[in-house]
Amino acid sequence: FNARDVRNGDELWTTDGTDAGTQQVATGLSPWQLTPVGRVLFFTASAGGCGDELWVSDGTPSGTRLVKDLVSGCGGSYPWDLTAVGDLLFFLAWSDVSEIERGLWVSDGTADGTRPLPRRCAGAACLGQYIVATVGMRALFGARTEDAQRLEYWSSDGSEGGTEPLEKLSTLSLEGWPPLRGIAAQDRVVLAAWDRTELFASDGTDAGTQRMDLGGVQLAMCDRTQHHGASPTPNWPVYWPEKGLLLF
Repeated sequence: FNARDVRNGDELWTTDGTDAGTQQVATGLSPWQLTPVGRVLFFTASAGGCGDELWVSDGTPSGTRLVKDLVSGCGGSYPWDLTAVGDLLFFLAWSDVSEIERGLWVSDGTADGTRPLPRRCAGAACLGQYIVATVGMRALFGARTEDAQRLEYWSSDGSEGGTEPLEKLSTLSLEGWPPLRGIAAQDRVVLAAWDRTELFASDGTDAGTQRMDLGGVQLAMCDRTQHHGASPTPNWPVYWPEKGLLLF
């Protein structure tokens, strides 16, 4: 976990629930985005005052290390959207390849096992790439087309051959951000458009992605500008696992 003290600031700690078993793991990292994957913890950190990179820890000082320096030197790749899928971590990051593109990466916690997935967009259009949801052993993500006029959606198991388009979602609106949100529901993920005009259910494959028949129910976006003066934002659906119900 992340904790702050007066002398060191934010640092990484571990505990077994007892005073004696609570100790600081490392110093000088300012860790954040702590994401457990299997028996290790991934996080982003800025060691030595340099930019953020991806780190991993097994809860011991000797087992806490930089995974891979994606931007060499004191620059940072600034990983974000850290997402666990099975024993892999999906995340978005800059790299030495280009200063204007952020790409989707996957990692097993080793330098050799940390690699980019093939880019599905080009140039500044890649600023629109983001992770939507996870389902089973797959991650769903969106990428703007090269003309930046629409988003294409993809599903991946972390391998190049296991990355496939979800063509049934390509007609969804680009309005708002994020334009699509995923809500885990049993062995499916329910995908809600930002404008809430449509709901889809998916098992992570294009064949298993279907528009949900709501029996004529019209969905509408919740306009909070009347109460908070902010831009309109949606009330995303919520899954109630004990009842097996989707509330929206």
